Amino acid sequence: MARHSFQSAMATQAGNGHVLGYTVWNHFFRPETDELHPMGITQLNRLVRRSWREPLQLYVETAHDLRFDPGAPADYAKDRDELDARRMQAISTYLSVVANRNDVNLFVHDPPRAGMSSDEAWRGDKDMVHGAPRGYLTAEAIAKGAISSEAPGGFPITLQPDLGGAGMAFPQPPNFGGDIPVGDFGGDFGGEFDVPPGF
Repeated sequence: MARHSFQSAMATQAGNGHVLGYTVWNHFFRPETDELHPMGITQLNRLVRRSWREPLQLYVETAHDLRFDPGAPADYAKDRDELDARRMQAISTYLSVVANRNDVNLFVHDPPRAGMSSDEAWRGDKDMVHGAPRGYLTAEAIAKGAISSEAPGGFPITLQPDLGGAGMAFPQPPNFGGDIPVGDFGGDFGGEFDVPPGF
C-alpha cells in the first residue's frame, strides 16, 4: 500500500516533468509573433532527436507575450487564440520540412513556470539565512528585561535605539568568511550589525 502511494505520486511528478520538458515556451518565439527564435529551433531539434522512434507529442505554452488593452479585453482572448494556432502551425511546418516529421501532436496548455526567478531564489536564501525574528520592543519591555541576548536562531541580538525611546532587535548576521568584516573568520557570530535609525 505504501509502495503504491509512493509510486503513484512519483509517477505524477515524472509525468509533470515530462510535459514541461516537451513544452515549447513563449520565449522560443519572437515576442507577439509566430516566428521561431533560434533558441526555439534548437529546442525543437533536440526534442526530435530525443523522440525519433515514437510519435512526437509537444505542448505549446499559450501566448502570454501579447499586450493587453483594457478597453478591449475580448480582443485579447481572440488574439491569443489566433497566435497560439499560428505558433502551432509554425512548429508543425518546421518539423515536417526540416526533420521530416509528420507525426507530431501539438497541444496548447498554460503550465506553471518551471523553476524560479533569480529574485525569488535570492529572497528565499536571504530569509532562510537572516530570517531570525525581528520586531519592535517597547521601552517598558526593555526596562523589564523582556529582551533575550540571543535570537531563537542562535544569533546574538543587537538592540538599536529608536527615535521614540524604544528599540528594534536585529540579529547579527553570521560570518561566512566573505569580504565584509563581520566578527572573526571561522564561524564567530560576533561583530556589529549597523542599521540606520528608523529602519
